[in-house]
Amino acid sequence: PIVTSFTNGIRDWTQFYDTSAIDGRGVGLLWDQASQNLYGVFTADGGSQGANTFGQATQGGWLAGYGTGGGPKASVLLKLNPTTGTSEAGTFIRAELSNGKTNTVNPVGLDFINNEVIFFGDSFFTPLNVNGQRFDNRNPAFTSPFDYRVALTTNLSQATSAEAIGWNGVTQFG
Repeated sequence: PIVTSFTNGIRDWTQFYDTSAIDGRGVGLLWDQASQNLYGVFTADGGSQGANTFGQATQGGWLAGYGTGGGPKASVLLKLNPTTGTSEAGTFIRAELSNGKTNTVNPVGLDFINNEVIFFGDSFFTPLNVNGQRFDNRNPAFTSPFDYRVALTTNLSQATSAEAIGWNGVTQFG
């Protein structure tokens, strides 16, 4: 996963975000002009620790790590310094299987609304609530993947809301 910044065709900086053996990929960026906040969304198929890893960047995040297991694609959201590209904060966004192992959340969008970062994803069984626990009341009319939305503080340290279509009475996002 790499991000490069250019100004008028001249490269300002290039940053690598996880140089471990996991399969990590850059998916998208969100720039909020009003707050001057830059966010990058990535995917990872496992956990990584040490220098130049997602695990280092997400220690203070809502979900500090990948979780147990390996293989399914979790999302990683990083707050990036727009001048240097270094990660200032981060969180994993993942789902869980019934055995507690990590399951896939594919990122599909980011937004910045009312001073919160809004993550949109496709979550496979089972999406997580703001407390990091699995949702527990699925409507059988809805199947995986589930449209999933998580609102996070700008420093990505906590989720302020989380909802998934087909879980806990949610049939559409408000």
